[in-house]
Amino acid sequence: MVGAGLGALFLAFLVWTGVSMIGGERVTGTLTGFTVVSDEEIEAVVQVRKPADGVGVCTVRSQAEDGLEVGRAQFRFEAEGEVELRAVTLRTTQRGTSAELLGCVLAEG
Repeated sequence: MVGAGLGALFLAFLVWTGVSMIGGERVTGTLTGFTVVSDEEIEAVVQVRKPADGVGVCTVRSQAEDGLEVGRAQFRFEAEGEVELRAVTLRTTQRGTSAELLGCVLAEG
């Protein structure tokens, strides 16, 4: 009885995984570089891979030398095609010493 239940649970997991992989549209991003422009601004270069007709939204943050987060923003990537490389400007509350891409998702709607 327990074996049948575990088998059914495993089968359900396999079906769910297969459907997710086939139907799931992913957005991935890579931070390819950044420049500290001023005490209030960082320019980050982000490459995004997305469905050709989709819109990606990526979150970028900056931290000060002491590790305090000094800026965070979301940027939309709407260009046609599957790959978009673009420089984005992140406003900071004080001088940032880093830029980090926290993640990207497919925009809803």
